[in-house]
Amino acid sequence: MKLTFLPAAGIACWLLSACVHYGEKLTAELTQWHGQHPDKLVEQWGAPRSIYVMEKGNKVLTYETSETIARSFGYYRRPEIYTVSDDCKITFITDTSQKVIERSQFLGNPAVCWDLVARPQSPYSILERYGFSVLKGIHGLS
Repeated sequence: MKLTFLPAAGIACWLLSACVHYGEKLTAELTQWHGQHPDKLVEQWGAPRSIYVMEKGNKVLTYETSETIARSFGYYRRPEIYTVSDDCKITFITDTSQKVIERSQFLGNPAVCWDLVARPQSPYSILERYGFSVLKGIHGLS
């Protein structure tokens, strides 16, 4: 009984440490934007999903993403399919003059949030992700 529990506990600790690792990397990456102008963030990441101006003048820029993974398991003739969905919301808050990012936070799965940070949503990165960088050279758009 104890022998089966130990590997399961080891796997659980390993998975938890992976989430902590992504959380630490994500926090460090978001902190680098503190003190920067919000326009630099928009140039790098693209337009946020939503922008809200608070009563005092602070601007809240929110980026969101969602990942859905479909898995199948079961027997050859009767596979069962299930989906897992993870969300992430990253928020940057400016000062009242809207010229400097003061703080940031994320809510959701740290690994999914890291994917959003590692692949910013600027127009150029979206085009390159879908293979349009190859077409850019062919059509002389470089």
